Amino acid sequence: MSGKTPTTGTPRKDVATSGKKAPKPVPGVRTKPPVKTRIVVQKRRDGRGENGAAEGDNSNSQYAALGLRACHDAGIVIPQEVCQAALKAWDKSQRDGAWNYQYSKKQGYGSMTAGALGSMVIFHYILNEPWMKDAAIQNGLKWMADNFTVKENPFSASGPKHAASIHYYPYAMERAGILYGTETFGPNAWYAEGATWLLETQKAD
Repeated sequence: MSGKTPTTGTPRKDVATSGKKAPKPVPGVRTKPPVKTRIVVQKRRDGRGENGAAEGDNSNSQYAALGLRACHDAGIVIPQEVCQAALKAWDKSQRDGAWNYQYSKKQGYGSMTAGALGSMVIFHYILNEPWMKDAAIQNGLKWMADNFTVKENPFSASGPKHAASIHYYPYAMERAGILYGTETFGPNAWYAEGATWLLETQKAD
């Protein structure tokens, strides 16, 4: 690593941003229909967390972010304070560039670091902010580059060979790479290496 941003190229416009012009239809490729109606929703209550309640699981927060991204793209207007609170929570729970499944844990995992990166990009995207300038995201990208592998879930408490953990990691890595708009973490081409590993380890059935 040279110390520079551990990704190459610029964020891809077709994955993390929704330009004003509709993309040209491509045979065999699904395109999103244009949004004709926008629906404004309001936050009715606060989630549990900082008031002594159960701290939950950051992987569930990742899936919530993915759901909110889909809602946003479908015309649901997400309150800005929701996105801002989510970004604050992710930023607060980062440890040495990485994230764990719970705020109280200090050791970061590969799968949750990738999940956090994708989530933070989503909230900046909804807020129409440049996620590339977020220091926590850049630190997370460096951690991903420094600890890159597709054969195990780095620092996973369930062990590197745990099936659910090891396959959750490449999924979260794919989401982070696509949403941020990078084909590499450091010098590593995550898609090519990940796809090769998946094919090599596929069972006969």
